Amino acid sequence: MIHRIAEYLTQWCGTVLGLSQEDKEIIGYGTEVFLDGLLKIFALLLIGVFLNKTTEMILVLVSFCSLRGWAGGFHCKTSLGCFISMLLFSLFSILVAPCLTETSRLWEIFAFLFSYIILFLYAPGQTKKNPISSLSLLRKKKIGAILWVTLEFCVVCSLNNVEWKWILIISILFEIFSIVPCRKIGREQRRILS
Repeated sequence: MIHRIAEYLTQWCGTVLGLSQEDKEIIGYGTEVFLDGLLKIFALLLIGVFLNKTTEMILVLVSFCSLRGWAGGFHCKTSLGCFISMLLFSLFSILVAPCLTETSRLWEIFAFLFSYIILFLYAPGQTKKNPISSLSLLRKKKIGAILWVTLEFCVVCSLNNVEWKWILIISILFEIFSIVPCRKIGREQRRILS
């Protein structure tokens, strides 16, 4: 269904804007990716509403997805696999966070340090399908990921709601862990670009 909607929108754009076939293919791909992501986010938000955890689901999605834009990471092979993974990550974050409200502040500090180490060593996480082809872009993404996680940790530190803090920390850690499987590809790509 998403593919058909993307095709329709691409044909409409092609007619209105007089696009070449190559431009239509690019717009078609981008439209399909956008609609797929939008549908996943909408479905996850609906699940959050159904569970009476809308705010918590928004926290997970904003934290995970915004960091992923900078840090990259492992991708599932199918859209359904991606949705199921995001659903499981989100539910885990939301359900486990209340159990961690009594933990020591040292665990928060450990999560921060661990995240910085992984980002410094391996960010951005790349896949074979979408390698980054510029050394300057690799550096910008790494710096962006480190700055973005710093911003997220500042938000964590400013929150009074301990459950929300842990929802954010768990979401950040899931994104950080998704970078680790990409480390070999990232090393190869940096070697090629150097």
